[in-house]
Amino acid sequence: MEGAQQQFHWRRGVGRAAHSVAELGDQRLLAFEKNLSFIGEMPEKRTFGHTGLRGNLGSRRLVKSFQCVQLERRFLQTTSYLFTVLWQVHPLYLSVTDILCYGDVSVTDTSSYVKSEVNMNVRVASAETMRAVRFHRFGEPSEVLRMEHVPVPHPEQGRIRVRVTACALNPADWALCRGLFPGDMPRGIGLDVSGIVDAVGNGVHGVEVGDAVFGPTDYARCASAGAADRAVLAHWTLVPENLSLDQATAITLSAETAFRSLESLEVDYGHTVLINGAGTTVGFAAVQLALSRGARVIATAGATHSRKLAELGALVTNYGQGMVERVNGLAKGDVDLVLDTAPPSGVLADLVTIAGGDPKRVLTITDFTAADALGVRHSFSEGHPPRWDKLGEFAHLASRGKLYVPIAGVFPLDSWRQAMEVSLSGHARGKLLLKPGMRQS
Repeated sequence: MEGAQQQFHWRRGVGRAAHSVAELGDQRLLAFEKNLSFIGEMPEKRTFGHTGLRGNLGSRRLVKSFQCVQLERRFLQTTSYLFTVLWQVHPLYLSVTDILCYGDVSVTDTSSYVKSEVNMNVRVASAETMRAVRFHRFGEPSEVLRMEHVPVPHPEQGRIRVRVTACALNPADWALCRGLFPGDMPRGIGLDVSGIVDAVGNGVHGVEVGDAVFGPTDYARCASAGAADRAVLAHWTLVPENLSLDQATAITLSAETAFRSLESLEVDYGHTVLINGAGTTVGFAAVQLALSRGARVIATAGATHSRKLAELGALVTNYGQGMVERVNGLAKGDVDLVLDTAPPSGVLADLVTIAGGDPKRVLTITDFTAADALGVRHSFSEGHPPRWDKLGEFAHLASRGKLYVPIAGVFPLDSWRQAMEVSLSGHARGKLLLKPGMRQS
């Protein structure tokens, strides 16, 4: 079988493997299996006993690391072995970088050294690692989350990867830890991110390596999310020059949730709208977006953000006893629609009263149990898909000073536990950001 073809298939998915070119001589082999290793002289033919791979390795020039993921014919007998082999790839066909970056390619080596055909389906395993905050089981965030060093993810079709500049923490992160939207484990936290693009998947247009972008992380399909050194995004938009990456991060999830909620309520010009919990990040964004639609906005908020909400154009009142009367006094008539963004506090029945007794004119994004009991609409019952198509609009508004979300604290990534504790306390009073590039003081 002199000159027989030898074909290899590389699959994308785990990340870009580190690779090097080494002139190590014709008969040298270095192989690793977990913590075991051996170095030996290679005869003309040699069997890898613990992988079952047979063949004449011939002259070797390239060092590559693989993670075995699928049995192909008789050549691979087991999975999950990380091994390093020295293999010759003919330079006329494809460079190693092409193989590792683009995947799903076949390389044919017609070297006369090859005496048998080997068809391997392997996944490139990244030798490069990063920090990531993840959980492997459901439970209380403080119990299940931990910082780990994990392989850098690779952007699949239609996705990009960023070197994270800032990541925001949200109540949704803690809900995911407790079992919301169950899926494959492990999973990461940090759903909204800004960063600099450092890898682009197939089929992606309009963005290049080096661009500053923001958007939601692809947390459901990746083993890590935004609380990491790098993150994969399925939706994004470019950050305008006059918008900081921190503020772009802060508006991502809050603006989308607020926009989708106002769309569900069909808030329009001339409506009088009550935003309950306007001091939350979603409520703060909802006030601005409702005002931009020409609505008359009444906002309930604590002392921290009352003044700023009034400056934006809302009529502001406090929470607590007498809220119904105070809101009716500000409205000087009917309140058409109510959006509840506050943490559950037993006021949903009062909000229905403010809406003229009609629970269908009220939508909550937090108090689902009470909503079901009262017939109030909530974000899950509405079933509207996320509106990531509006990210560009949010960026435009933010760059003109028409949309922003208060940032309450900025922490180094390594201080994620401190940030988590502040968030879980319920007294963050704005977005909490994690920054991988920030040093601990």
